[in-house]
Amino acid sequence: MNILDTLNNEESRLIEQKSFSRGEHLYREGEVCDGVFIVQQGLIKIVSYSLSGEEIIYNELGRGSLFGNNLVFSSDPRFRGNVIAYQEGSLSYIKKEALLTLLKGNEEFLIAYLNIQSDFGKSLNEKIKILSFQSAEERLMFYLSQRNGEIRFKSLSSLAESLFLKRETLSRLVHRLEQEGRLVFKGKRIVLKPE
Repeated sequence: MNILDTLNNEESRLIEQKSFSRGEHLYREGEVCDGVFIVQQGLIKIVSYSLSGEEIIYNELGRGSLFGNNLVFSSDPRFRGNVIAYQEGSLSYIKKEALLTLLKGNEEFLIAYLNIQSDFGKSLNEKIKILSFQSAEERLMFYLSQRNGEIRFKSLSSLAESLFLKRETLSRLVHRLEQEGRLVFKGKRIVLKPE
């Protein structure tokens, strides 16, 4: 469910709609975040660049995704990366003052917002745990264990990003583990074989 579905007609008037073009920088790293954004269409990524110019993707946001929600009430509400549109689309924008009004006056909206915050926290904890594992194999096995031994993914590249690995590293690892009979790799699915 889209969090905006919890709003009545009067509350919906507090939401601004914005369109964006492919390649557009919506916000630059260091700019102040003054609200919450919900992607309605398109694809947005939050990225920074290493000293060598390599792109580092912090987050990929598609339809229904929120951003700014972890910054807007922060003591330092500045974007930690560049917010860039990778596809043309649109988003809904809720200014901080309007957000406070909605959180105070609409319990269903409040619960949906807190649910999003909680899910983000769980996702962040998983990312931290993945990064704590030294080897690619440990990362993949942990990821599989968190998903009951089965991973479905859009592409091997997207799965590699989730594991903070290079695509080539993940590809070699998956093929080795498949040859060892420890997992099955079929299409866009990896299944751990029972021991």
